[in-house]
Order: sequence, then C-alpha cells, then structure tokens
Amino acid sequence: MNQHPILLIEDSSDDAFFLQRAFTTAGVSNDVVVLSDGEAAVEYLAGLDASGAGSPCLVLMDVKLPYRSGIEVLQWIRASRRLATLPVIMMTSSNEPSDVQRALESGANAYVVKPSAYTELTQLVTAIRDFWLRYHRSGL
Repeated sequence: MNQHPILLIEDSSDDAFFLQRAFTTAGVSNDVVVLSDGEAAVEYLAGLDASGAGSPCLVLMDVKLPYRSGIEVLQWIRASRRLATLPVIMMTSSNEPSDVQRALESGANAYVVKPSAYTELTQLVTAIRDFWLRYHRSGL
C-alpha cells in the first residue's frame, strides 16, 4: 500500500478528528496531515520538495474553507504542473448541485457528502483505502 501521507483539509476540528479515527479503524497506516484552511493548504503544497518526497498521495478537502475555498485550492492544484495529477476528493457537508458541478469541472476526482453516522464514515474511509491507497496508481 502507498505510504505517502494523506492531506486532509478540513476546518471543522470535530470532522477532522472523526476522519482520522475512521482511518485508524480502517487500518490505514498512512500519516494524515491536517490543515484547517485553504491558504495553509496552498502554502503546504507549494513548499513541498520538488523531488516529490513527502508529497501526499491523496487530498481530502472540504468545499467551504476559510481564506481560500476548497474550489480555489483545487484550481490551484490543477494549475500546478507538479501537482496536477494529485488525486483530490472533495469531502464536504454540501450537497448543493452547484458545488458538485463546480468541483468536478475544476478537476476533483470525486465528490463525497460526509456521512453523519460514524459507521458510514468508516465504510467510506474503507472504500477510499481500498481504491485510492491500494489499487489506484499514480506517479508517486
């Protein structure tokens, strides 16, 4: 399984806590780097080593973030030659069709509405683990 870190960009500390817990429950051993706003995410990603060392294998990002929205961060990622193929899953509470459309048009690999029940969250994280961390191949 891919051992690069997972980047979680989430402004709700409760949601971040439960997502990290779900990753542990699902047996994901990757480190999870948590950032709470869009500007911090851009700074983190811009500061990565050009060799790719320490680059995340997957980004989970909320749509509604402080300072820069998730859509703005996604557009920044897709405009970066080095990060353009980084898998990004928008994981958010918003089920607004306009948010879904904007995210997918901006290059999100997937758009998922966060489940409210912990068992469903763990099932979702297990599916993410199986596809994105076990089967998906990237340039990392």
